[in-house]
Amino acid sequence: MQSTITSKGQITIPRAIRERLNLRTGDKLEFDEEASLLKARRVTDSTAWEDLRKVANDPWPSMGSGRVIEEMRGAADVPNIGQ
Repeated sequence: MQSTITSKGQITIPRAIRERLNLRTGDKLEFDEEASLLKARRVTDSTAWEDLRKVANDPWPSMGSGRVIEEMRGAADVPNIGQ
């Protein structure tokens, strides 16, 4: 896929890529200036998790996101190798 840079330095991200990455109007991207290729990632608002917890009446008080995911999914079943 290709996109052309406008005179204002803007590009259009092709629809197929926007849909695959679930990019929406208003999302912010951060560009990696150190990368040898054009590399961007969606900027995640650092308060988004806290805002979600407030809306959900804080069902998981003082847990980090990893712990919440573990609580929701259940503990990982890791096989014992070599025993």
